[in-house]
Amino acid sequence: MINKQGRESVSRLSRVGKMWSAALARIRSLLHTDAGAVALAKEEERKARERVRKQRKRAESRVRGQNDDVRGRVRGHSDVSADASADPPHTPPKNLSLSGAHGARISENWEPDKKTRDEATKLFGNDTERIASEFDDFRDHYLGEPGQKGLRLDWNAEARRWLRRSAKWDREHPKLPLGGKLELIERGQKRKPSSPEAAPKVTSGYYASAVSQQLAEWDRYARATRGKTMPRDKAGGWWVESEWPPDFTVAQRSASG
Repeated sequence: MINKQGRESVSRLSRVGKMWSAALARIRSLLHTDAGAVALAKEEERKARERVRKQRKRAESRVRGQNDDVRGRVRGHSDVSADASADPPHTPPKNLSLSGAHGARISENWEPDKKTRDEATKLFGNDTERIASEFDDFRDHYLGEPGQKGLRLDWNAEARRWLRRSAKWDREHPKLPLGGKLELIERGQKRKPSSPEAAPKVTSGYYASAVSQQLAEWDRYARATRGKTMPRDKAGGWWVESEWPPDFTVAQRSASG
């Protein structure tokens, strides 16, 4: 017969056994769960490596295709260059220099083309000396221009602009004869006043040169009537209404003559 103490010991051992059984079951459950997680992680890693491998393969395929296209274009360009090299080399005209995007410098042996010569004849008539002088001045001017100022894309077009500016200057600045009187040139042109204090607006007049007695008398007259002398142009003279001012007497004219 098992006494009370023995029964308690058996009961304790039974309870401990149940506890160990539960603990072992828990451990087995945990071990099973961890193994599944490890296996799942390994599977995901394998799939990721496979995706990376496929992406790398597709990228390499695209690069190979692009390289093939480039090689094809280079091969075709080489064939065209080889065909072009069979033609005789192109020699640029002597009037042109090697030019870039900003133009070229004028050459020392530059000569105008027919269109430019015709423009010169249209502007200056048969004055061959004047035309030759204009072209020489044009060439020498741009040969001396430094840097970008000496570059043009079309030197004949620039020469035609030069000729038109020169002809315009002639029209706006008529040359004076030795007598000093106004010579109305092309198309009855009249001198335009150069400032608000210009000479009287008349259809004809007299040019009093810088050191003439006429200008001195007009200065005297202007001081007496306006309190200041006559204006001056770049040459030092000025256009006035007549050779002598209104208060200049006949006797004085005779004496000055």
